[in-house]
Amino acid sequence: MLTTSLLWLGLILTKSFNTFIGLSFLAAVTTCTPQLMFPLTVQYAPLRHRATMTSIMMSGLVLGITVARLIGGVVSQFVPWRITYWISFGLQLAFMLLLLLFMPDYPISRPGTSYLTSLWTIVQLPFQHPILTQQSLIAFLTMGTFTCFWTTLTFQLTDRFGFDTLQIGLFSLIAFGPVLLNPVVSSFVTARFHPIVTLVIAHIIGLAATCIGTFVGNFSIGGLVVRAFLGDLGMNTAVVANRMAIANVHPTAQNAVNSVYMVFTFCGQMSGTAAGNKLYAQGGWISAGILMICYIAASFLLVFVRGPHEKGWVGWHGGWDLSMKKPETPVVVEKGDEAVLGELTESGLGWDSKTASQAPTLAEPGWGSKTGSKAPTLAERRDVDEYVAEKL
Repeated sequence: MLTTSLLWLGLILTKSFNTFIGLSFLAAVTTCTPQLMFPLTVQYAPLRHRATMTSIMMSGLVLGITVARLIGGVVSQFVPWRITYWISFGLQLAFMLLLLLFMPDYPISRPGTSYLTSLWTIVQLPFQHPILTQQSLIAFLTMGTFTCFWTTLTFQLTDRFGFDTLQIGLFSLIAFGPVLLNPVVSSFVTARFHPIVTLVIAHIIGLAATCIGTFVGNFSIGGLVVRAFLGDLGMNTAVVANRMAIANVHPTAQNAVNSVYMVFTFCGQMSGTAAGNKLYAQGGWISAGILMICYIAASFLLVFVRGPHEKGWVGWHGGWDLSMKKPETPVVVEKGDEAVLGELTESGLGWDSKTASQAPTLAEPGWGSKTGSKAPTLAERRDVDEYVAEKL
């Protein structure tokens, strides 16, 4: 964050456009908050709260984008654009201080791994895990729709409805509703059903909203309001479902998994922005809207390429059960905890009763090392610790 802040200071002070472009690129490269925070949330959140906590993290990320759009629109109406960048610079310094004060230490998930090995892992993951590739492609198209709308919306509000910079900034207040609703939706839907259910619901909402925004929004501001609210709600819900779907892909390399997902996400954002701008310049709002409809329709089709329990690249093998099940990871407990073990087994946490007598304690490292069982993830250990502490 310090590097990003210093580069940001250069953006404020430079008077060369080429230098500004170069520093903008470097600032984007060094911005790593999404790449770090989502894996930490997945690793440390208790399983029963993972969907809700992921949605809160996603809401915070989208809220930051929305607030930035709002502040930029309002401030730019009255003062030079550099003031907006100064505000951003101050917020970055404040955020860095908060991280130093409150960010907890966390263990290295893959000690001894070299940087080149980590990079090679990122390259390999999309070819080894079909679910990661599927969800990343869905994210590409979903985020392409998102950026295409919000980029071309500025032109539509100006050209068609005569909005000024202040009014355009205030229009982004509509996006606050979906941000606040997202954790609620996740706790009721995403946490209870397989991610494919959430994705279907999110795409239906998003597709309907995009059609309304495209054809009604060309002559009525109401169509744009509907698209902004429901479209963002569908997008946020889909992203949380994507995150839940890939949460158990390579648990010890969640940063690498997240890197793959974020590369597709950012590429989708760039494609939506570039293609949307070009189509709007050539054919107006309807042309850009048709692109958004095509994006979200293609994403909807990708949802059905693989079934909820399919292990391969294409198909619906493994059944149609759409309920959210806990991962079947064998976990072991300390000798003498048979009573608690029985309750844990009945609760569906996947404990292995046959290894209870020879297992290490919950507080000891090296889970399952004496029995050969697979070690649980950090989130699973946290669930177990909380449950046993309550029962004992």
